[in-house]
Amino acid sequence: MAKLTITFENGEIKKELLFEGEIFAYTMKTSGYGMKGDKPCILSQFEDKYGCDNMTDELIDYVDNIDVGDEGEIQAAIDYLSSIEE
Repeated sequence: MAKLTITFENGEIKKELLFEGEIFAYTMKTSGYGMKGDKPCILSQFEDKYGCDNMTDELIDYVDNIDVGDEGEIQAAIDYLSSIEE
């Protein structure tokens, strides 16, 4: 089952997605221009791992919603990822 953990601590926001035994994570940290991620977003990490050519448009949309979606979109993304996990 896919799992997303979001932690707000010490002025930082950390997102960790567990999918197929892999952890995709980044932390948003304060910078001179607002907040900046210490790693690429989860969608970019997913594309690096699985390859853009192997990802359907539907999967791309769902994974992108983990980074930028509202609560309903994030829940739908987790439900979808859980349904396709091997």
